[in-house]
Amino acid sequence: MSDLVDYPPVEHLGRDLHIAYGLPERGRIRLTVPVVKEILQPDGTVQTELLATILDEATGFVSVFTCLPDWASTASLSIGITGEAVRPEGLLEVVARRVRVSSR
Repeated sequence: MSDLVDYPPVEHLGRDLHIAYGLPERGRIRLTVPVVKEILQPDGTVQTELLATILDEATGFVSVFTCLPDWASTASLSIGITGEAVRPEGLLEVVARRVRVSSR
């Protein structure tokens, strides 16, 4: 898998969250975030704001990399959540993939 080692830039929120970006193939991205107590709610689940951030990052990357070399795309997002609390010592992983590509 190819990793984006120069991303995110220094001032990007992804640096603070320690997001790791991997590109296993065109149209697919894998993002991981270390699960630490600062991103957990009192019940042990990951904060909704973090989930929204990492999902937004994944969707944006898939959209941009799928349409290269062109610079226009439309994306929709479908989310499946297991409902299980994330343990504070693991990695939160999001894998996003392109489902369909068309010319319109």
